[in-house]
Amino acid sequence: MRATGRPGWSLRSGWGSATPTTGPPSNSSSRPSSRRSGRGDSVDADEVILERLLALRDEIAYLKRERDGLPGFEAYRADKRLRRAVERSLQIAIEACLDIGRRIIALEGLRYPQSNREVFQILSEESVVPPGLLPTLLNMARFRNLIVHDYARIDDEVVYGILKRRLGDLEAFAAVVESYLERRGEKHPRRDSGETRNEEQEP
Repeated sequence: MRATGRPGWSLRSGWGSATPTTGPPSNSSSRPSSRRSGRGDSVDADEVILERLLALRDEIAYLKRERDGLPGFEAYRADKRLRRAVERSLQIAIEACLDIGRRIIALEGLRYPQSNREVFQILSEESVVPPGLLPTLLNMARFRNLIVHDYARIDDEVVYGILKRRLGDLEAFAAVVESYLERRGEKHPRRDSGETRNEEQEP
């Protein structure tokens, strides 16, 4: 696949034109909505959030390991197996973010999202996600749709740019979710994003 020198999250500019996130969002005043779907659903919903959060952290750890082991773009482009693995890992990570968002929406009794982008829009409207992170999340949703529905248009250099410079955006969303759980008084496991996941190694 071609390289165009346009790193980021969307076809043209990566996640988008927003500055890459280097840590948790500075806006920590976001609040959970007072609207609930019922206490009887809260335990199961939070278990799903925790499961997806661990999956997200797992993918971040894998992507960091691959990022840190790459000498440069040419090595990435030459390794077809690695390119496919990175693309799939980014897809899983974004889908984990979307699954978490949908669970929070259901838990809070918010309106049903009609699209992946609307998941993040609703979270921003309800102050679960800080406004500054929303443009990046919207571009992440677009990027996921590109991988799933328009694979032929994937640009290797764009994906490489995401791998090298935009993993902090995924970490920022994970931090938002952890803050949400803390405000709800829920315990959650914190995992070092530098961990590596166990994988079967082909001979």
